[in-house]
Amino acid sequence: MGWRFACIIVNESGGTPLKGGSPYRDAKAQAVLGRLGLRRSAHVEDSNLLDAILPPEGHVAIGAYDSAVIWCDQLGFDRWVRIGTGLSWWRPHDHYLKHLCELSPTAEVLAVELLSYNDYAAYALYSEGRRIRRFMVDCDHQYLDEGEIQPEEQDILNRCERPQDAGEELAFAMMSRVLGTPFDRYPSENLAVSVYRKRNIWWKLFGREYLLK
Repeated sequence: MGWRFACIIVNESGGTPLKGGSPYRDAKAQAVLGRLGLRRSAHVEDSNLLDAILPPEGHVAIGAYDSAVIWCDQLGFDRWVRIGTGLSWWRPHDHYLKHLCELSPTAEVLAVELLSYNDYAAYALYSEGRRIRRFMVDCDHQYLDEGEIQPEEQDILNRCERPQDAGEELAFAMMSRVLGTPFDRYPSENLAVSVYRKRNIWWKLFGREYLLK
């Protein structure tokens, strides 16, 4: 079956704030939704990261913790990493990434996209709003490898003849910057998140739901 998800992880501590888990902070989640223009979004359910990492279309899963935020959204596929840093207010996926990068002036932000069934793996790392690392590989042999190699990648790259063959493993390893262990070995079923159906201001103005797509 493989993995399929797109997420943005904000690390506000500089360490591994989710190692061993962390309590969910609803007030912080509400503040993040408001910052992204989704204050009117409807709460659907409380869940965990494993079950909600791929929320339904038109929905978002958010995890808000003392020193970290996780944002999971199908809207990110093939957009957060491949397009790069040309952020536009007219594209919601850019809008989300831009605001999440601005949550804290010193935050580190990691965007990760995985589609195992077609060998697509991509991630981009931002520090203080500046992109410092980007990697992407897919089944069409498109390949990006930019910026300074990070410590989490080094061991994998040392034993791989072709980085393109280790995209998923590299992405999981990069997530350990926040989780404390690669994502595929992290007990994500124990990390609480909430799922929301997106509603923005147009829903109130026109009396119907307007989903950001």
